[in-house]
Amino acid sequence: MLAAFLFIVLFAVGVSYFFEIDSRRSEFNQAKSLLESNQAGIVNKQAQIDALRVQYDAARVVVERNSSLSDTKSKLTREIAELKAEREKLIVDFAAQVTKVRSATEGAELGVITLATGQGLQGAKVQKVGEEDVTLTHTLGVTKVAPENLPPDLQQKFRYGKVPFTLLKPGAEPTPVVAAPAAGTAPSATSTLAKANKIQMEIDQKQNQINQLEQVRRQWLDKAGQMRNQASTAQSNGRPSYTFNAQAAQCEQNANQASQQSLALKNEIARLQADLANAAVGK
Repeated sequence: MLAAFLFIVLFAVGVSYFFEIDSRRSEFNQAKSLLESNQAGIVNKQAQIDALRVQYDAARVVVERNSSLSDTKSKLTREIAELKAEREKLIVDFAAQVTKVRSATEGAELGVITLATGQGLQGAKVQKVGEEDVTLTHTLGVTKVAPENLPPDLQQKFRYGKVPFTLLKPGAEPTPVVAAPAAGTAPSATSTLAKANKIQMEIDQKQNQINQLEQVRRQWLDKAGQMRNQASTAQSNGRPSYTFNAQAAQCEQNANQASQQSLALKNEIARLQADLANAAVGK
Protein backbone atom coordinates (compact mmCIF):
# COMPACT_ATOMS: atom_id res chain seq x y z
CA MET A 1 0.00 0.00 0.00
CA LEU A 2 2.76 2.42 0.89
CA ALA A 3 4.55 1.75 -2.38
CA ALA A 4 1.35 2.33 -4.35
CA PHE A 5 0.74 5.55 -2.47
CA LEU A 6 4.27 6.76 -3.14
CA PHE A 7 3.91 5.85 -6.82
CA ILE A 8 0.68 7.82 -7.06
CA VAL A 9 2.28 10.82 -5.33
CA LEU A 10 5.32 10.72 -7.59
CA PHE A 11 3.12 10.34 -10.67
CA ALA A 12 1.02 13.33 -9.64
CA VAL A 13 4.15 15.42 -9.02
CA GLY A 14 5.55 14.41 -12.45
CA VAL A 15 2.32 15.27 -14.23
CA SER A 16 2.15 18.62 -12.43
CA TYR A 17 5.78 19.34 -13.33
CA PHE A 18 5.10 18.40 -16.99
CA PHE A 19 2.13 20.79 -17.20
CA GLU A 20 4.21 23.50 -15.53
CA ILE A 21 6.96 23.05 -18.15
CA ASP A 22 4.39 23.09 -20.96
CA SER A 23 2.83 26.26 -19.56
CA ARG A 24 6.24 27.92 -19.26
CA ARG A 25 7.07 26.91 -22.84
CA SER A 26 3.83 28.46 -24.07
CA GLU A 27 4.59 31.69 -22.20
CA PHE A 28 8.10 31.65 -23.64
CA ASN A 29 6.75 31.24 -27.19
CA GLN A 30 4.28 34.10 -26.66
CA ALA A 31 7.05 36.34 -25.31
CA LYS A 32 9.25 35.39 -28.25
CA SER A 33 6.43 36.19 -30.68
CA LEU A 34 5.83 39.53 -28.98
CA LEU A 35 9.55 40.30 -29.18
CA GLU A 36 9.63 39.48 -32.89
CA SER A 37 6.53 41.62 -33.42
CA ASN A 38 8.25 44.54 -31.66
CA GLN A 39 11.33 43.99 -33.80
CA ALA A 40 9.15 44.17 -36.93
CA GLY A 41 7.67 47.40 -35.60
CA ILE A 42 11.17 48.78 -35.12
CA VAL A 43 12.02 47.84 -38.72
CA ASN A 44 8.86 49.63 -39.88
CA LYS A 45 9.75 52.75 -37.90
CA GLN A 46 13.27 52.66 -39.31
CA ALA A 47 11.82 52.47 -42.82
CA GLN A 48 9.68 55.52 -42.06
CA ILE A 49 12.72 57.35 -40.69
CA ASP A 50 14.69 56.47 -43.83
CA ALA A 51 11.81 57.74 -46.00
CA LEU A 52 11.73 61.02 -44.05
CA ARG A 53 15.50 61.27 -44.43
CA VAL A 54 15.12 60.91 -48.20
CA GLN A 55 12.51 63.68 -48.17
CA TYR A 56 14.82 65.88 -46.09
CA ASP A 57 17.78 65.30 -48.43
CA ALA A 58 15.58 66.00 -51.47
CA ALA A 59 14.28 69.22 -49.90
CA ARG A 60 17.83 70.30 -49.05
CA VAL A 61 18.95 69.69 -52.65
CA VAL A 62 16.00 71.78 -53.92
CA VAL A 63 16.86 74.62 -51.52
CA GLU A 64 20.53 74.56 -52.52
CA ARG A 65 19.65 74.43 -56.21
CA ASN A 66 17.19 77.31 -55.87
CA SER A 67 19.81 79.36 -54.00
CA SER A 68 22.32 78.65 -56.76
CA LEU A 69 19.82 79.62 -59.44
CA SER A 70 18.98 82.83 -57.57
CA ASP A 71 22.67 83.78 -57.36
CA THR A 72 23.15 82.97 -61.06
CA LYS A 73 20.09 85.02 -61.97
CA SER A 74 21.38 88.02 -59.99
CA LYS A 75 24.79 87.74 -61.64
CA LEU A 76 23.30 87.49 -65.14
CA THR A 77 20.98 90.41 -64.46
CA ARG A 78 23.94 92.52 -63.36
CA GLU A 79 25.99 91.50 -66.39
CA ILE A 80 23.07 92.27 -68.72
CA ALA A 81 22.70 95.74 -67.19
CA GLU A 82 26.43 96.39 -67.62
CA LEU A 83 26.40 95.19 -71.24
CA LYS A 84 23.34 97.32 -71.99
CA ALA A 85 25.06 100.40 -70.58
CA GLU A 86 28.15 99.69 -72.69
CA ARG A 87 25.96 99.14 -75.76
CA GLU A 88 24.10 102.42 -75.26
CA LYS A 89 27.42 104.25 -74.89
CA LEU A 90 28.68 102.72 -78.13
CA ILE A 91 25.48 103.74 -79.92
CA VAL A 92 25.80 107.33 -78.69
CA ASP A 93 29.49 107.43 -79.72
CA PHE A 94 28.59 105.98 -83.11
CA ALA A 95 25.87 108.61 -83.59
CA ALA A 96 28.35 111.35 -82.70
CA GLN A 97 30.79 110.06 -85.31
CA VAL A 98 28.05 109.94 -87.97
CA THR A 99 27.07 113.52 -87.10
CA LYS A 100 30.69 114.59 -87.59
CA VAL A 101 30.74 112.87 -90.98
CA ARG A 102 27.53 114.68 -91.95
CA SER A 103 28.98 118.03 -90.87
CA ALA A 104 32.19 117.32 -92.78
CA THR A 105 30.24 116.81 -96.02
CA GLU A 106 28.87 120.36 -95.96
CA GLY A 107 30.21 122.09 -99.06
CA ALA A 108 30.94 118.81 -100.81
CA GLU A 109 30.19 118.86 -104.53
CA LEU A 110 27.88 116.09 -105.77
CA GLY A 111 27.71 117.04 -109.44
CA VAL A 112 24.60 115.80 -111.22
CA ILE A 113 22.18 113.73 -109.05
CA THR A 114 18.73 112.34 -109.73
CA LEU A 115 16.21 112.29 -106.90
CA ALA A 116 13.69 109.52 -106.28
CA THR A 117 11.01 111.92 -107.50
CA GLY A 118 12.68 112.00 -110.92
CA GLN A 119 13.97 115.53 -110.51
CA GLY A 120 17.56 116.09 -111.67
CA LEU A 121 19.89 118.59 -110.02
CA GLN A 122 22.84 120.07 -111.88
CA GLY A 123 25.95 121.18 -109.99
CA ALA A 124 24.54 119.92 -106.70
CA LYS A 125 26.44 120.80 -103.55
CA VAL A 126 25.74 119.91 -99.93
CA GLN A 127 24.82 122.95 -97.87
CA LYS A 128 23.52 121.28 -94.69
CA VAL A 129 22.68 117.75 -93.54
CA GLY A 130 19.88 117.62 -90.98
CA GLU A 131 17.96 114.80 -89.37
CA GLU A 132 14.76 115.57 -91.31
CA ASP A 133 16.21 116.72 -94.66
CA VAL A 134 19.30 117.65 -96.67
CA THR A 135 19.73 121.15 -98.07
CA LEU A 136 21.35 121.15 -101.50
CA THR A 137 22.40 124.06 -103.67
CA HIS A 138 22.41 123.65 -107.46
CA THR A 139 22.35 125.67 -110.63
CA LEU A 140 18.68 126.56 -110.21
CA GLY A 141 18.83 127.55 -106.54
CA VAL A 142 18.45 125.78 -103.19
CA THR A 143 16.36 122.66 -102.53
CA LYS A 144 15.57 120.76 -99.33
CA VAL A 145 15.37 117.06 -100.05
CA ALA A 146 13.69 114.49 -97.78
CA PRO A 147 16.01 111.57 -96.90
CA GLU A 148 13.83 109.01 -98.71
CA ASN A 149 14.15 111.02 -101.97
CA LEU A 150 17.94 111.01 -101.94
CA PRO A 151 19.84 108.55 -104.14
CA PRO A 152 20.60 105.25 -102.32
CA ASP A 153 24.32 105.99 -102.03
CA LEU A 154 23.65 109.29 -100.24
CA GLN A 155 21.09 107.65 -97.94
CA GLN A 156 23.75 105.12 -97.00
CA LYS A 157 26.44 107.79 -96.60
CA PHE A 158 24.31 109.91 -94.30
CA ARG A 159 22.95 106.80 -92.43
CA TYR A 160 19.30 107.74 -92.92
CA GLY A 161 17.00 105.01 -91.61
CA LYS A 162 19.98 103.01 -90.33
CA VAL A 163 21.90 102.49 -87.10
CA PRO A 164 22.80 104.19 -84.87
CA PHE A 165 19.88 106.60 -85.22
CA THR A 166 17.26 103.84 -85.47
CA LEU A 167 18.44 102.57 -82.07
CA LEU A 168 18.22 106.00 -80.49
CA LYS A 169 14.55 106.49 -81.30
CA PRO A 170 12.21 106.13 -78.29
CA GLY A 171 10.60 102.70 -78.20
CA ALA A 172 12.83 101.37 -81.00
CA GLU A 173 14.15 98.52 -78.86
CA PRO A 174 12.56 98.05 -75.43
CA THR A 175 14.75 96.98 -72.56
CA PRO A 176 14.13 93.34 -71.59
CA VAL A 177 12.80 92.90 -68.06
CA VAL A 178 13.64 89.78 -66.08
CA ALA A 179 10.39 88.69 -64.47
CA ALA A 180 8.20 85.66 -63.95
CA PRO A 181 6.23 84.65 -67.08
CA ALA A 182 2.77 86.18 -67.16
CA ALA A 183 -0.33 84.09 -67.73
CA GLY A 184 -0.54 82.89 -71.29
CA THR A 185 3.18 83.44 -72.06
CA ALA A 186 5.72 80.68 -72.58
CA PRO A 187 8.12 80.13 -69.65
CA SER A 188 11.84 80.53 -70.19
CA ALA A 189 14.09 77.53 -70.82
CA THR A 190 15.69 77.94 -67.39
CA SER A 191 12.38 77.92 -65.54
CA THR A 192 11.19 74.94 -67.60
CA LEU A 193 14.32 72.95 -66.76
CA ALA A 194 14.08 73.82 -63.06
CA LYS A 195 10.43 72.73 -62.99
CA ALA A 196 11.22 69.44 -64.75
CA ASN A 197 14.11 68.71 -62.36
CA LYS A 198 11.91 69.38 -59.35
CA ILE A 199 9.18 67.05 -60.63
CA GLN A 200 11.72 64.32 -61.43
CA MET A 201 13.15 64.64 -57.93
CA GLU A 202 9.68 64.13 -56.44
CA ILE A 203 9.17 61.06 -58.64
CA ASP A 204 12.50 59.54 -57.52
CA GLN A 205 11.67 60.28 -53.90
CA LYS A 206 8.28 58.57 -54.10
CA GLN A 207 9.80 55.59 -55.94
CA ASN A 208 12.25 55.14 -53.06
CA GLN A 209 9.34 55.21 -50.62
CA ILE A 210 7.55 52.54 -52.68
CA ASN A 211 10.63 50.29 -52.58
CA GLN A 212 10.85 50.67 -48.80
CA LEU A 213 7.13 49.94 -48.37
CA GLU A 214 7.44 46.81 -50.52
CA GLN A 215 10.25 45.60 -48.28
CA VAL A 216 8.18 46.27 -45.16
CA ARG A 217 5.16 44.52 -46.70
CA ARG A 218 7.21 41.38 -47.40
CA GLN A 219 8.55 41.39 -43.84
CA TRP A 220 5.02 41.59 -42.41
CA LEU A 221 3.85 38.75 -44.66
CA ASP A 222 6.81 36.58 -43.63
CA LYS A 223 6.00 37.33 -40.00
CA ALA A 224 2.34 36.42 -40.57
CA GLY A 225 3.40 33.10 -42.09
CA GLN A 226 5.52 32.34 -39.04
CA MET A 227 2.61 33.09 -36.73
CA ARG A 228 0.30 30.82 -38.73
CA ASN A 229 2.84 27.99 -38.52
CA GLN A 230 3.20 28.43 -34.77
CA ALA A 231 -0.57 28.48 -34.40
CA SER A 232 -0.83 25.23 -36.37
CA THR A 233 1.89 23.61 -34.26
CA ALA A 234 0.25 24.71 -31.02
CA GLN A 235 -3.13 23.39 -32.16
CA SER A 236 -1.55 20.04 -33.08
CA ASN A 237 -0.02 19.80 -29.61
CA GLY A 238 -3.30 20.66 -27.94
CA ARG A 239 -2.19 24.11 -26.85
CA PRO A 240 -4.03 27.43 -27.39
CA SER A 241 -3.43 28.97 -30.83
CA TYR A 242 -5.53 32.13 -30.49
CA THR A 243 -2.56 34.43 -29.69
CA PHE A 244 -0.60 33.25 -32.74
CA ASN A 245 -3.58 33.67 -35.03
CA ALA A 246 -4.28 37.15 -33.66
CA GLN A 247 -0.68 38.22 -34.20
CA ALA A 248 -0.73 36.76 -37.73
CA ALA A 249 -3.90 38.73 -38.51
CA GLN A 250 -2.27 41.93 -37.23
CA CYS A 251 0.81 41.28 -39.38
CA GLU A 252 -1.38 40.72 -42.44
CA GLN A 253 -3.24 43.96 -41.70
CA ASN A 254 0.06 45.84 -41.46
CA ALA A 255 1.15 44.34 -44.79
CA ASN A 256 -2.13 45.45 -46.36
CA GLN A 257 -1.65 49.00 -45.08
CA ALA A 258 1.84 49.09 -46.61
CA SER A 259 0.38 47.86 -49.90
CA GLN A 260 -2.29 50.61 -49.86
CA GLN A 261 0.34 53.27 -49.16
CA SER A 262 2.42 51.92 -52.04
CA LEU A 263 -0.58 52.09 -54.38
CA ALA A 264 -1.27 55.70 -53.37
CA LEU A 265 2.36 56.61 -54.12
CA LYS A 266 2.13 54.93 -57.54
CA ASN A 267 -0.91 57.08 -58.34
CA GLU A 268 1.05 60.16 -57.27
CA ILE A 269 3.92 59.12 -59.55
CA ALA A 270 1.52 58.76 -62.48
CA ARG A 271 0.25 62.31 -61.86
CA LEU A 272 3.79 63.66 -61.56
CA GLN A 273 4.82 61.94 -64.78
CA ALA A 274 1.96 63.72 -66.55
CA ASP A 275 3.16 67.03 -65.05
CA LEU A 276 6.70 66.20 -66.19
CA ALA A 277 5.48 65.61 -69.75
CA ASN A 278 3.68 68.98 -69.71
CA ALA A 279 6.78 70.71 -68.31
CA ALA A 280 8.89 69.24 -71.11
CA VAL A 281 6.74 71.02 -73.69
CA GLY A 282 6.63 74.24 -71.69
CA LYS A 283 3.08 73.96 -70.28
